[in-house]
Amino acid sequence: GVIRFRERPSLGFWLVSILGAGLVVVYALLKNSGSFTYIDGLLVLGGICACVGYVEGGELSRKMSPPQVISWALLISLPVNLVATYFSFSTVYWSADSFIWTSFIYLGLFPMYLGFFFWYGGLAIGGIARVSQVQLIQPFCTLIAASLILGDRLTLMNMIFAFLVVSTVVLSKKMLVKRH
Repeated sequence: GVIRFRERPSLGFWLVSILGAGLVVVYALLKNSGSFTYIDGLLVLGGICACVGYVEGGELSRKMSPPQVISWALLISLPVNLVATYFSFSTVYWSADSFIWTSFIYLGLFPMYLGFFFWYGGLAIGGIARVSQVQLIQPFCTLIAASLILGDRLTLMNMIFAFLVVSTVVLSKKMLVKRH
């Protein structure tokens, strides 16, 4: 949003945002025995691609409804997704049980499709730089959900990093971001 749509966050916003992102990276490295792998690089590349999509989707949602934006994005990306599916699909996938297919459909429809109605709407209303900070909290929300649903154990390190990252997000909300 900063580069593409000339949002102008204050220096304080930048510092707090960099601190929050840095904390997430340090947490990931500590959980991964301190090493950065090829898969981590792909994850960073995927994150950058997602950022571009969020920025464009958030800005388009100021001109179109968020449901239209995500629907058009999916339609435009369909040819690329069909080719990728063709080359990576295995016939073994057809033998998945009904629970797996139900989960797949649920995840595709609700959090990934309908969730973008609200995400793009929030980006359009609150500004891309400011609202996107919420993404820093996502890994820790996943940890809490895994604890509640799957019984995964929350460690002291999980809780400390979650508290620190949430603190940076709360602080960033108090910092000035000018929108042009």
